Amino acid sequence: MSSSAAAHEPIPAARSTRRAGRPRLPLLIACAAVLPAAVLTGCSSGAAKPAAAPSATPKASAVPKVRYATLPDPCRALSAGTVKSLVPGVKSTKGTEAAAGEQKERGGCSWNGLSGYQYRFLDTAFQRYDNVTGGAGGDDQATSAYTTAVRTTEAGATSAAGQPKTAVLSGVGDEASLVTWTVTKDHDLYYNATVVTRSANAVLTVDYVGAGLQGDHKPSASDLSSGVEKAAKQALAALG
Repeated sequence: MSSSAAAHEPIPAARSTRRAGRPRLPLLIACAAVLPAAVLTGCSSGAAKPAAAPSATPKASAVPKVRYATLPDPCRALSAGTVKSLVPGVKSTKGTEAAAGEQKERGGCSWNGLSGYQYRFLDTAFQRYDNVTGGAGGDDQATSAYTTAVRTTEAGATSAAGQPKTAVLSGVGDEASLVTWTVTKDHDLYYNATVVTRSANAVLTVDYVGAGLQGDHKPSASDLSSGVEKAAKQALAALG
């Protein structure tokens, strides 16, 4: 055959005697030399298959939001009118803020006054709890803190030689307790009324103390109880 004829001779198609679908040996050898075993199957078939996309890393589930993400200004939680009515002779309705840390988590304010020989003291304390990833929820933490606060109030009254009486209050937050007791100091009888209440993930404690000094008429226990309950409801409303 002349070189001219060879140059124009068509390249023969794959011979019919070769089994269909069977890959050429050189291709297999070349494939095995450069590809890992995991993709040899795709290579031996004559067309490489795309590797599976890596599975997406699951996103961490978002922590559910709590009802109260912040706390009110504790010294503005009670109106000036309420403060004046509960604390006659109060020096300032603005109160004295407790240095208890970040307002977002906790806060408190107190007022005291002396009108003649009538002494009154009023104090509010807020505490807020967040949901914790993999831990207790804000509401659950607040429920536990509420129970602890009631017991702590009772224990404090007992250690002060008082005989506390605890009653469950309805219509105040999600749960509430009223603790009352009396203590004698310097021959004067002090009436104490404390409301501990919880609303969702927040706990509020309101203390109210009254005394008639130097033999002045004693304050009414029922007035102290109704007064502290009034303050607790108004402070809860300030949570929003």
